[in-house]
Amino acid sequence: MRIGLVASVARTIDAFFGDWIANWEACGHEVFTAALGPSISSQRHFCCDTLTQNPRPRNLRAIPDLRHWADRQDLDVVITNTATASAVARLASAHAVPCIYFCHGLHWPDPGRSLSGPLYRMLERTLTPFTAGVITINRDDERWFERSRVPVLRLPAGVGLDTGSWAQVREARAAAQEQKVDDHRPLRLLGIGSLTRRKRPSDLVRVATVLSAMGHDLDLTILGDGPLEAELRDMSRTAPFPVRVLGFGDPRPQYANADVLVHTASWEGLPRVLLEAAAVGLPSVAWDVKGCRDAPAVSLAGRPGDYRAMADAILKLTLGRLEYRLIDLATLDFLPCWQNANRFVERVISD
Repeated sequence: MRIGLVASVARTIDAFFGDWIANWEACGHEVFTAALGPSISSQRHFCCDTLTQNPRPRNLRAIPDLRHWADRQDLDVVITNTATASAVARLASAHAVPCIYFCHGLHWPDPGRSLSGPLYRMLERTLTPFTAGVITINRDDERWFERSRVPVLRLPAGVGLDTGSWAQVREARAAAQEQKVDDHRPLRLLGIGSLTRRKRPSDLVRVATVLSAMGHDLDLTILGDGPLEAELRDMSRTAPFPVRVLGFGDPRPQYANADVLVHTASWEGLPRVLLEAAAVGLPSVAWDVKGCRDAPAVSLAGRPGDYRAMADAILKLTLGRLEYRLIDLATLDFLPCWQNANRFVERVISD
């Protein structure tokens, strides 16, 4: 197959699809990528400067750009992900090349909880006629697309993980846990994610404040960057416990020492950090929202803003009132995820 892979920005391709691209090419397929910016994981990359992460007027010019790119490469199929690129790529295909939407998460929360939700749903219905198939990573999005009567595949582990490398982190974490003999050390909370409104990073500080008011010693480490970083640092300076805002970085060293990963997004596709936490054996807590409720081994803690419910869920995990079960790493491995997706792509093309 000659496969086109389109994302809004190249770092999405590099972060999520490097193993998939290598596997396709090892099997004799040719993969051509297109996105804004250079890619380190693709040898056949089109740097499309009319694509952007957030919608912009220049995205209209990306429609003919991607159409000409697909024609030049004589593609058999286009697989597209991220919202802006997926809208543009499906319009560019316009039935000439089958276009499969790899949906990392439809851009609305649970029904009735967003003013913009109806607009996004209308836009997605408009794009459905240009969609040859859909790959989803959570049950809510799967059900929505099934009503649209397009072929749908759900990957419960998303694109999957390189479980060999995460097995090493799991072993390091197990060794670190065995060495902890101080029962009086602070409870170590960890938050990882973009510092944006949807991710609700201030909830991390508010939940930790509830725990502190209940008499628990703790510290909080936050990895991530984004527009709310200054606001979060202001909150951190007045918090009655240590808060470290480390910016963007490798989470692996933090996974070994944390007691709980706290995830506060108002909705998700399927949070990669929750998959990683499950892979290394780190207990995790999240709001009971779309995407998070599909993550393996996560404890759900009510609706966004119920800080006491999340604090109680954290204590159940850390005080041993809720048993944490290690999951089988094989269920998170990227290879079966890729194999299932590849069979789906072949079926869509043949139909």
